[in-house]
Amino acid sequence: MFLVLTLRADHPLDPAYRFPIRPDQTLVLGRGPEVLAVSSDPTTLRVTVPDLAVSRQHVELRPDPSSGLRMIVRDLDSTNGLLVQGLPMVHGSLQPGELLEVGSCLFVLCAAPAAQRDEPGCVAFASTTDPELEAAIAGFSGDAAPVALVGEVGAGAQCLAEDLHLRRRAPGPFVVWKLAGEPLEQAQARAQAGTVFVPDLEALTWAARCELARAVELPSGPRLVIGAQKGDALCELGLAGMGLFARSIRVPPIAERRHDLGRLLGRALASAARRQGRNPHAIELSRSAARVLLAHRWPGGFAELQAAIDCALGAMTGTVVRLDDLPSWLRRALGDAPWSAAPPSETAPILIQPSVACLQSGSPAERASTLRALLAVFGGNVSELARWVGRSRRQVHRWIRDAAIDVDAIRDLPDF
Repeated sequence: MFLVLTLRADHPLDPAYRFPIRPDQTLVLGRGPEVLAVSSDPTTLRVTVPDLAVSRQHVELRPDPSSGLRMIVRDLDSTNGLLVQGLPMVHGSLQPGELLEVGSCLFVLCAAPAAQRDEPGCVAFASTTDPELEAAIAGFSGDAAPVALVGEVGAGAQCLAEDLHLRRRAPGPFVVWKLAGEPLEQAQARAQAGTVFVPDLEALTWAARCELARAVELPSGPRLVIGAQKGDALCELGLAGMGLFARSIRVPPIAERRHDLGRLLGRALASAARRQGRNPHAIELSRSAARVLLAHRWPGGFAELQAAIDCALGAMTGTVVRLDDLPSWLRRALGDAPWSAAPPSETAPILIQPSVACLQSGSPAERASTLRALLAVFGGNVSELARWVGRSRRQVHRWIRDAAIDVDAIRDLPDF
């Protein structure tokens, strides 16, 4: 198993860190001058974080001998205590996927194959902390052959594609090809010897797919990284027979990777801050806001997360995103209990009942917040959104006009 420092509320753009936990090892977490992990003896791993709200020896975690997928957590008489799943705890257990909050640092326990003894005790990550995903990226980063990223839109595939690009140290830029009237050949020319990322194979026209198939069959110039929602799409295009199945990486949805949420949240925050003319490095999250953002399961994927951060930065005053700055639909989805995450809808990628209620009878601010989120989830497609909420396109356009929402800007948001 691994303990992942997924987010620091006071420094949300910092990288994530992963600490391996062996079955015979106890992890002691406390305050220090930097993020560091040192084995003081064969049975103890000491982890430090630079947070004044953390005591020098704050919490102890040790594997539960009765379960290989659980940690026993014990507060070491710390000054400020700790939270597990948003609730105060002195002595209890931590399950995979659950959140441990110590000061401004939010940790997630990640279930993975037993940590190897030769793995470093503290590793920083910019895209994913998932051991299997990280290993796959490392395995495919050394050459320029095409790679397929298979997973639902919004699972963070663009982050992984950028990681593949950076690790290869390609001399050319990273280019996202969404068609939009641009031939693939033109995108390849822009990328030169870099990387061309195709975020959604299924969204391409048949002519564009054929053009892509030819480029995969005769690779030259920049590397192609192809995002597909299902492996079947590779078969339909004949790409499976070109070795892409053997060079494909499964990207699990965000709901299965809470340990990666901090990286995606940081990207969403940096993107929103740049669009609003703010300095992203000057923005912090309150602990309660960070807790809620990590509690939600984000059934709408990265688009839903980006919409929530856009709304929060638009509502905030000062440099700290507080709980009240988060959009009302997000707070409603979580309810009174901070960990009652909303399940995916059977008919659309975001919770529908609160959203539709806000559009019909909410305040202007609530309607604008909800409408931005839904438009982001549907990629700015007003017709699909109107069909989904059961209203005419004219009514939805009226809501958009009243809320002064720039739909074209939403269509240009990255899919990730």
